[in-house]
Amino acid sequence: MLLTNVRSTEDWKTHRIYVNEGLVDCMDCKGRKDGEVIDCENRLMTPPLVNSHVHLTIWSTKGKPNESGTLIEGNEIYLDVLKKMNSDDLKERVLRALKIMFSRGIMYVRSHDPPISLLSVILEARKLSPVVLQEVVFPTPGSINEDTSAVEKFLAKGAEVLGGIPHAESTTEEGIKSIRTVFEIASRYNKLVDLHIDETDDPDSRFSAYAVKEAIKRNMCESLTLSHITASHSYPGEYWRHMRKCGSVVINPITNAFLQGRYDNYPKRRGIARVKELMRDGINVSIGTDNVMDSVFPLGDFNVFRAAYQLSFWDSLDINEVLQTITFNGARTLGIKNYGYPRKGKNAEMVVLNCKELSRCDPSLLPFLVIKGRNLSVQGDSSIHLTD
Repeated sequence: MLLTNVRSTEDWKTHRIYVNEGLVDCMDCKGRKDGEVIDCENRLMTPPLVNSHVHLTIWSTKGKPNESGTLIEGNEIYLDVLKKMNSDDLKERVLRALKIMFSRGIMYVRSHDPPISLLSVILEARKLSPVVLQEVVFPTPGSINEDTSAVEKFLAKGAEVLGGIPHAESTTEEGIKSIRTVFEIASRYNKLVDLHIDETDDPDSRFSAYAVKEAIKRNMCESLTLSHITASHSYPGEYWRHMRKCGSVVINPITNAFLQGRYDNYPKRRGIARVKELMRDGINVSIGTDNVMDSVFPLGDFNVFRAAYQLSFWDSLDINEVLQTITFNGARTLGIKNYGYPRKGKNAEMVVLNCKELSRCDPSLLPFLVIKGRNLSVQGDSSIHLTD
């Protein structure tokens, strides 16, 4: 298949790309090529999109209404939903979610999925999708300090990341202890760490500082991700200096804007970490869509492009910074190797957006074309497989 008039966001030039048997056969090809020719009409091409934070277990589930709109009530409803969940339903929803994400150009995703007992279903389901699903073993509060056998079992089975939620432990001391336990286990199994951390409006919730300190001590900064850190919108002044360019930060702008500030009068806090300051200080920031159509957030979708665009409104990012958060920054968060723009002889992985200028991209539109190896999605139709 030959793609013509593809405008790369790498050099902003127009290229011809020939894909053969799932590989990039040539760039800027001369002459005729066998197979289908698709004229991209100067649409923009990016590397694969990355969704750095989702919860596949709970997406598209129904429970009683979350009347307070808070994370606490949402999680209580989630526990009731889990009692009715079965393996077949979970597998079907996981595969449906991955298909939706692929049609959106998302080829890499990280999912946090309590309870641990359901992880086997997800680890099996992900083998059936072209989307690379990185799975986080996400212990419930209190459990990581009591019994680590279940956590270690699924890390040994192939889950890539160990999670935690220190601010939800019963005391500050227990939260700090949980951070140390997570790092000790992750170090032993050579796994990444991704913590739900400081996801609150409380200005005194500062577990991220302990996590960074532990990562520095163990030389694990490249393995650490701090998810949410919404408490930072309540921190004073230059508190960010504790980050020391250690680890990545994942922002979930749509869900956290919905959840945070629920107990505030006016002025209300936005629920968004201090992204501009993080970027200014050289800290890697990427984007997730977090909860989708569940008891925590009843709306939403897996459109990480939309999430990044909305973050740009709330923290004044320019359009190129927006693109970085869902491409190269996301790849760094997930530790993806050999990520980037198409190169001759490499696996074909690219997204052709439905726009010709980044500033004029409509994030609600499906990409014009998504290619990952032999898997192809043309404006949302992902039933096509490349044969040439």
